[in-house]
Amino acid sequence: MKSFRVLVVDDDFVSAKVAELTISQMGHSVIGVAPSAEEGITMAKLRRPDVVLMDFMLGAGMNGAQ
Repeated sequence: MKSFRVLVVDDDFVSAKVAELTISQMGHSVIGVAPSAEEGITMAKLRRPDVVLMDFMLGAGMNGAQ
């Protein structure tokens, strides 16, 4: 199975941690966890993930669809 480099974007710490642990247990690498869409965009530009797992309903600012 191919291993993916995943960026997690979620404003809920517990949900982000569960996603991070689950992704790691599946054999993929979590290359970053961002609490907002804006920080996720910055991390994605720098770290170039294969996949972004993003919460749709983020707090203030941009949401997952934007």
